[in-house]
Amino acid sequence: MFRPPKDAYLYLKEKIESNKGKFIEQRFDKFLCEIIISPQKIYKGSLNQRKVYTSRFLIQENVILEILWRVPLLRRDVEYLVNKNQSYFTNDEKRFYGSKIIKDIRAIKL
Repeated sequence: MFRPPKDAYLYLKEKIESNKGKFIEQRFDKFLCEIIISPQKIYKGSLNQRKVYTSRFLIQENVILEILWRVPLLRRDVEYLVNKNQSYFTNDEKRFYGSKIIKDIRAIKL
């Protein structure tokens, strides 16, 4: 049986961030298939009036996975999903972010 790690931050730092070369320039859906924990919520990261450069995925309480996108996302598309699903990471988000290409990854402990 597959069990999520007790310390999500440690898992992200050791297994994901330290091996991020494996995920850089890859589609987000490929990344999701490789990790053993799933995002619970999503928050807009850095943005300007029209574009979102990073997205922050809540993995576990106080643990965030920040993704920098190769091509910035349109702010209106991101805000539509955030509003539609109250920031929860649903199948809509999996479909939307799945084809996006990862430029960088980092784990953040709040």
